This record gives sequence, C-alpha cells and structure tokens, in this order.
Amino acid sequence: MTPLLRKFFGMNWILFATMAGLLVFGVFSIYSACWMRESDGLSRVWKTQIVSITIGLAGYFIASMIDYKWVRWAGIPFYLLGVGLLVFTIFFGVEVYGQKGWMRLPGGRTIQTSQVAIAGGIAFLALTLSGLHKLHPIFRNHFLRLLVAGAVGGIPFLLVLASGDFGSAIVWVPVIGAMVLVGSIPFRYLIVVVLCATMFLPYAYFFGLKDYQKKRITVQIDMLRGRKVDTLGAAYNAHYNLLAIGSGGFTGKGFKNPETINNKG
Repeated sequence: MTPLLRKFFGMNWILFATMAGLLVFGVFSIYSACWMRESDGLSRVWKTQIVSITIGLAGYFIASMIDYKWVRWAGIPFYLLGVGLLVFTIFFGVEVYGQKGWMRLPGGRTIQTSQVAIAGGIAFLALTLSGLHKLHPIFRNHFLRLLVAGAVGGIPFLLVLASGDFGSAIVWVPVIGAMVLVGSIPFRYLIVVVLCATMFLPYAYFFGLKDYQKKRITVQIDMLRGRKVDTLGAAYNAHYNLLAIGSGGFTGKGFKNPETINNKG
C-alpha cells in the first residue's frame, strides 16, 4: 500500500462521518428555512451551501494527505495573508449590513476575510505555542507565552473590530482561549486573564461600543424583562432568532415549516 493510500485509509472515519452528517443536516435545515423565499432569491441558498461544502471537502482531503510538518509552516504566510486581507477590506472592502468585512472576487462573489484570518490565526498560534520555547528558554514562561498568544490573536481581533464586524471579532476570544489551553498553558493563567478582562467590561461598554452595538445588548435585557421592544428596529435580529431557533421546542416545527412563514413582523 502506498503512503498516500495509507494516510487516506488511516483517517479518523468516525469523526469524518460525524462531520458529514452535520453538513447534510445543515443543508436540509437551510432548505427547510428558505424554500419559500423565491422573491428575494434565498430559495437557492441551499445549493450555494452544497458548492461551499464540496470546495471545503476537497480542501479537507488535500490537507489530510499532506504531512502536518509541512502544513504547520504554512501558518506564517497564511496568518500574514489573513492580516493583509483584513487591512485591505478596511479600506477597499464591500459593506454588507453596515459591516465592511467583505472582499469582492472576480465573478461577483464575495468572501468574508475575517474567516480567512481565523484559519490563519489558528495555524500560526499552533506553530507559535509549539515552537516558541525553542527560540529561547525565556519563552518557557507561561505568562510570556500567553502574552505572545494574545498579541498574535489581538492584531486580527482589532482589525476585524475596526471593520465593524463585532460578531466575527468576538470569535477570537474562544479561539485564543482554546489554543492556549491546548498549548499546555495552565488553566489558572486563563482564569486570571478572564478576571482582568471582566474589570474592563464597563469601560468597553461605555467608551468602546457604538450606539447600535449598545442597543444589541440592552434590547436582550429588555426582552428578558418582558418589556416592549421594536421588532422592526433594534430588536429585529433578536426577535427573529427566537422565532427561528427558540420557538421549535424539543421536537421542532417540522420540515419545510419555519416559524417565519406565519410571522412576518
């Protein structure tokens, strides 16, 4: 058996089957939610998802066949590419729903550059945390390694935040947290960082967030308290998230029967 076939048959097929099941379930969920939206073109979104899955699976198998020792060194150029794309989108990106975090490709398609940066950041963090101590013994210090990991993740975090995409920026918090734990940094260090960050939350809320970002938080509190909110304004996303996700209960609404069919406003 050739080394290539040995790698192919040696993959974790249980994990792959689980992933494939989730992908298929996702396609059916998208179709179920959007099959009736022919007027705005959303009825065909499930087909776009299949194309994306096909491209992703091709990349998955290619990466699986390559020795990880070569893949890990792609972390540096991949990370620099992601940061470069984030800088590009700040100045020349396409604005979607008030967020300038998309880049237009030839043919009219767009990509969200923050997702490229996240993938590159994970690869670079893995390379940094696994090999940093080899550069100098001082980098065996857990706190110093944590600072380096924070700097690696902090640069794209701030760039994504500058583009107005708060949702994609906050994704970096669990990414960095998971990577430092896998990188053998003791959990107590992460707890200290979380406690320190918590102290700055009031400052971040009053001086770091824009008015529309503050409303996203306050509207959630108002809805929990049962207060009347503007479901066509600041509470639009929260309201329809509850309809789409929170109204099905344990058994769901059924295939091709989304709640929003009967709730237009």
